[in-house]
Amino acid sequence: VKLERIRVLGILDRHPDAARECTEALAEYTAPAEVRQLRIALANAYLGQRQFPKAEAELRAVLEDDPDDALA
Repeated sequence: VKLERIRVLGILDRHPDAARECTEALAEYTAPAEVRQLRIALANAYLGQRQFPKAEAELRAVLEDDPDDALA
């Protein structure tokens, strides 16, 4: 449910809110699949804010966990 809320915030161009929710969720969730989805959502939120270095850092973190992740 939280990830869907984050996606809706992105659609509504509320990228700072989406980034904040992602950051809070990353502190809460630890399962690798959840962390991956949240990092990608956070990267998208940063892209929406034109914070390219932060977006790149999140995608690199995904690649550190799984170097073969094609989406990252």
